Amino acid sequence: MTACDSYTWHGTTYIGSQTLEFDTVTDQGCDRHETLVLTISASEEETYNETSCDYYTWHGTTYSVSGTYTFDTVSASGCQRHEILNLIINESENVILDPVTACDSYTWHGTTYTGSQTLEFDTVTAQGCDRHETLVLTISASEEETYNETSCDYYTWHGTTYSVSGTYTFDTVSASGCQRHEILNLTINESEYVTLDPVTACDSYTWHGITYTGSQTLEFDTVTAQGCDRHETLELTISASEEETYNETSCDYYTWHGTTYSVSGTYTFDTVSASGCQRHEILNLIINESENVILDPVTACDSYTWHGTTYTGSQTLEFDTVTAQGCDRHETLVLTISASEEETYNETSCDYYTWHGTTYSVSGTYTFDTVSA
Repeated sequence: MTACDSYTWHGTTYIGSQTLEFDTVTDQGCDRHETLVLTISASEEETYNETSCDYYTWHGTTYSVSGTYTFDTVSASGCQRHEILNLIINESENVILDPVTACDSYTWHGTTYTGSQTLEFDTVTAQGCDRHETLVLTISASEEETYNETSCDYYTWHGTTYSVSGTYTFDTVSASGCQRHEILNLTINESEYVTLDPVTACDSYTWHGITYTGSQTLEFDTVTAQGCDRHETLELTISASEEETYNETSCDYYTWHGTTYSVSGTYTFDTVSASGCQRHEILNLIINESENVILDPVTACDSYTWHGTTYTGSQTLEFDTVTAQGCDRHETLVLTISASEEETYNETSCDYYTWHGTTYSVSGTYTFDTVSA
């Protein structure tokens, strides 16, 4: 008999291999002596302690969680084989690190980076598993800015007032936390207070867009070419110019200051008055032309009355008068006189007579007026 671990025979349990003897009686009451060669094979149990990264495969099964796992089979002796696996699973790490902001450059795992980027780095954990690190890196440059400023009399920069041209610096920290180095190239221009040469003018004087007609001391504030205050003072003397207007009407032409004008218009003549100012003369001239008119020819019957005179024959007539403006007017009229026609008809008819579309049935004298050729 071969058994695993123990064997019970005739009420007794045996745990070791041996030759057993047992005396009993048969059913017929005779002695019965039994001999049993017993072989006891021990069941097997083995414990494994394993550590793995992420997963572990044992007897065809993959485990990804730490724990104690068992596996039962039959040993070569035919007894149970019980295996125990104490498994520790260490996970590989895929780590997204907190973002880093650095000034100008940043050194990570021995490498220096000068530009913003996403960095990757592979290493192993303390347990020997893969560790993949991701780092979002922002590189902010230290700042240097130069200001070129021009100011009048003084300039205040970062709480300090400067009145002399020069180069000044100021260091601070930028919004990104990096150094900010500022350079100020400053030019200081002075304001001006100027008394101008006195001016004498006739009638008026325009200064800075304003016209003045009386003598006075003028003040004007403006800016220099550099944009600074400029205060000007001017002593102004105004002398009056003279102006006289002439209104003239003439026929055909008019002579004024040696010049003959034949067209209506406004003419001027400038000279200098006793005060040294301009004397300005204005001539409003109206030139009315004399008229030499050839009238449209006239044809009349028997006679024609023109300018109070009656004419009975064809002829060319001349007449001199004056225009409404008092200038000469010479009129020429070609007159044609045609005689009116009169014709008498003596007719005798029976019962009635039709003449020029009218039928007459009574004797008498009748007339008909028309226009000749």
